[in-house]
Amino acid sequence: MENLGWITLHRKILDDNSSFRCLNLAQFFIAIQILLRANHSTREIIHRQTGEKLKIERGSLVVSQSGILDWFTPETRPDRQVVRTALKRLEKIGFLNQTTNQGLTILNVVNYSVYQTTSPQPNQTPNHELTSPKPDPNQHLTTNNNDNNVNNGNNAIIGAALESAAKPKKSPIGTRLPEDWQPDEALLAWARRERTDIDPLREAENFKDYWRAKTGKDATKLDWPATLRNWIRRVGVRASPPPPPLQPRNNRVVGNEDRKGGRLI
Repeated sequence: MENLGWITLHRKILDDNSSFRCLNLAQFFIAIQILLRANHSTREIIHRQTGEKLKIERGSLVVSQSGILDWFTPETRPDRQVVRTALKRLEKIGFLNQTTNQGLTILNVVNYSVYQTTSPQPNQTPNHELTSPKPDPNQHLTTNNNDNNVNNGNNAIIGAALESAAKPKKSPIGTRLPEDWQPDEALLAWARRERTDIDPLREAENFKDYWRAKTGKDATKLDWPATLRNWIRRVGVRASPPPPPLQPRNNRVVGNEDRKGGRLI
């Protein structure tokens, strides 16, 4: 069924004291999906196993944990424990409560009218088909279709945000020194203050010649101005020469002396 209609979502959920601020991205996504999929009017469904009619109130939906997992794309789908934790968290902040009826889990949005009113939006013609409580004979228990969903574009935006957050962050990649690279005036002024004993322009030329001739993975850097600053700090600063090696001592063999000649025997 085509997604039509609207929900009301106030920006107050972004306030610092809003309960929504304590949700992580997956929990927030599940909360928005529940709002979009909850019944905007009371309707009846047929229990698949018993054949009995069940009344699902306005602001409620029948869904399993595996059904919630299907709301995610394959790339962003979390494990079942994430769903269980999210539902417990949403209960704790007073967003919803869970009930069971003949083995079915029903999620009930608390104060659903805060998010969805029965009156049409300004400049919107009432559509009796959208608010008709007549049940769909092909309705499934695990996919509680709601005529009053926001359009697919909003779902795509939320899904793209989740997919972006789920992708691992790539490490920054260094680059070789560009052929036209030159230190700016601020960097040269810093070099003059830092090292009054050198010529910054001359050292900048030495710096460029060194790094353009260098090969291998060490020839790439993330921040070339920072690399030049390190060069300026170290240029001409030599480590103290190592101490001379210890000379072996001439160990004299002490023996008995000839009293007459003073020789060792």
